[in-house]
Amino acid sequence: MNRKKLISTIVVLFITIAIGFTAYHSNSAQGNIYLYGEMHAEPELVEREYDLWYQYYHEKGMRHLFLEDSYYGAEFLNIWMQSDSDELLEQLRKERIGSFGASSIYKEFYKKIKRECPETIFHGTDVGHQYDTTGERYLDYLEEKGQEESEKYKRAREVMKQGQEYHRDTDKDVYREKKMAENFIWEYEKLKGESVMGIYGGAHVELTQADYGTGLMDNMALQLREKYREKLVTEDLWDTPYGSDIQPKEAIEIKGKQYRASYVGDAITVIEGKYYSTVTIYKVKEGQEDFENMPMGEPISARDELKLDVNYGTVYALEFIGDGEYVGTRLFLTDTSAREDGSIMMREIQLDD
Repeated sequence: MNRKKLISTIVVLFITIAIGFTAYHSNSAQGNIYLYGEMHAEPELVEREYDLWYQYYHEKGMRHLFLEDSYYGAEFLNIWMQSDSDELLEQLRKERIGSFGASSIYKEFYKKIKRECPETIFHGTDVGHQYDTTGERYLDYLEEKGQEESEKYKRAREVMKQGQEYHRDTDKDVYREKKMAENFIWEYEKLKGESVMGIYGGAHVELTQADYGTGLMDNMALQLREKYREKLVTEDLWDTPYGSDIQPKEAIEIKGKQYRASYVGDAITVIEGKYYSTVTIYKVKEGQEDFENMPMGEPISARDELKLDVNYGTVYALEFIGDGEYVGTRLFLTDTSAREDGSIMMREIQLDD
């Protein structure tokens, strides 16, 4: 081989190695998973999540944002991202009345992403909540496009079945964490090495076992860590300075007595025709015997009326805020078993009687 050929070969080899090295290190950090835990609908935390995504999007070239949402909910967000109007976004919010997803905080979050990070692709990895509204509407959308045999159609049907099973299952939290991990893996593996960011409730992200009142169990993040090891990076924003000023109660006062309680979350709901901008939900962890002989109201569906996912045989304290003012606290006791349709009924404890 002459000198020119040798030099040319070395140059080509060097360029090939350099390209390979660059590709290896520029592929959005090579398939890393950055998960952030939140207290749902807290403005400071949601703003921080937006800042993080903006940074990943513009500085690392990442495009895939995973959410605590259903597959079809995220698909509708992706369709909305290509739309000139907010009609689809508003429809999603209407179907989520009573849950955190209806919060105007998330509406503004998505609109900022559409404006500043327009190539974002959303991935929903939760079980199929709103299967009878958003889910059915998504199937109708695909049918109108003649896509009944598509992977999207089959996937939506599968996730809707997960939602139905979740609302029937006695070990619903165990089932949900398992499916959230499986759904995450299904979405992530399709990306073939791209890095992603995910936003979930803190209980799903902390690398500690979760306790939903039925014993310790591996949450979504722990199950993902088992598979992805060091690729998985988690941070609960609740434990950072962004969440330091948000302190949920650890006790609830009922008729002059203190009861240990654990914060469940906040919701937006309509009860008896009245709109409440915030309902803060606590699980009462002791003293249930104090309420068992009190008069009870008529049974209502936790899912249909209050849009709550609840445990069996549990007392919940709901603090209501309407028109920006505290309205009052009401107690509800859930049944010890579900009805045939999977719904769990709850009765208001009549404290004033």
